[in-house]
Amino acid sequence: MLCLGLSLLIIASVPFLCRIRRVEFIGDEFVSGASLLQAKRALLNQCIFTIPRSALKPLLCEPRVKSVKLVRKLPYTLIVQVQERAPCMLLRTDVALFVVARDGLLYQRVKTPAVERVTALPIFVADSLRKLKLGDRVPQRYIRQVMQVMRATQRAQLPNIRVVEWDAVTGIKLYLDDGTFINVGSSVGLERRLAFAAAARERLLEKGERAIAIDARTLQGSTWKRR
Repeated sequence: MLCLGLSLLIIASVPFLCRIRRVEFIGDEFVSGASLLQAKRALLNQCIFTIPRSALKPLLCEPRVKSVKLVRKLPYTLIVQVQERAPCMLLRTDVALFVVARDGLLYQRVKTPAVERVTALPIFVADSLRKLKLGDRVPQRYIRQVMQVMRATQRAQLPNIRVVEWDAVTGIKLYLDDGTFINVGSSVGLERRLAFAAAARERLLEKGERAIAIDARTLQGSTWKRR
């Protein structure tokens, strides 16, 4: 009877002895501090073995969070591994400037330690996407198009692409941080067009030109002029 009583006492004491006293987050680069604080408050003092899903709601409702994995470090530490929806570009709509995740989801920018990385992402502008709102998704074909353009500009050594504008009729237009404008046109022969544009830009910069506009729509070569 004594052994049985001790066993029951130990079992009854487990929920109280194994309360979460410390919460650590891993992979929370783009998640808002407010969401992390709410999640931490909800998790503290929960039994480390029986964590209710409601305690994770502040994170699971966060659009920047794709999934959450819990790692228990006994006796009282909980490690929360956050898999985020990594941003790949910004989208300018009629409503606001949104962050676009790699899966296409639109979410708002927030102040985090990585806010400068988000701000430095290229801004995508397309008439067909101007009506999108928070929580909508950008079709993957547009994301692939922008990523293709960005890879091509890197290979052509065109630095600091700020805006990628796309139109079904006129094609692709690029705006650089230094004010350079490049009318690329079709994505056919993109590598050659950008290589010509990069060479033209370098020649004009060497001459001291500024506010450069480059027409790279012809496959035979680029024409350029000052705006």
